[in-house]
Amino acid sequence: MHRAFRQMLLGGVVFVCTIAFAVMGYVLLGWEWIDAIYMVIITIFGVGYSEVNPLESTTEKVFTIIVIIAGTSSAVYIVGGFNEAHPTCLGRGGGIGANLRLYY
Repeated sequence: MHRAFRQMLLGGVVFVCTIAFAVMGYVLLGWEWIDAIYMVIITIFGVGYSEVNPLESTTEKVFTIIVIIAGTSSAVYIVGGFNEAHPTCLGRGGGIGANLRLYY
């Protein structure tokens, strides 16, 4: 299997697992399902709306920080896979490393 495809696949799996884990986590913290789903979406995609329910405990705040880091990291990892898969992305081929050499 091509390295870039494996990277996109792994990133996608981690991204979906992050969403599922985060929704379940908020539900276990006492949130309604729809509120949990909404909170995960606005948190991972950085929409910036206020919280659905106030984050009152340290546990909720730390959990939300973990959701932000895991969701954003897996999304960036997927984008990196797309860059590796498409040789003309950001330049003349070879991924980001080769493209940086075009400019420096």
